[in-house]
Amino acid sequence: MNSRLSFFSEVEILAATAQKQLIHQKGVIIGISEEDGVIYGYGVLIHGR
Repeated sequence: MNSRLSFFSEVEILAATAQKQLIHQKGVIIGISEEDGVIYGYGVLIHGR
């Protein structure tokens, strides 16, 4: 699996989320917070929401 994130990549929400109603739903990455090659966070737009 690719460890890098890129804009508009499709992702699937895993069971590790605090929002259990989103598990196994898919979305696209719409924002990435990165500095010096370290990813601190990212935003996902969930399909159908």
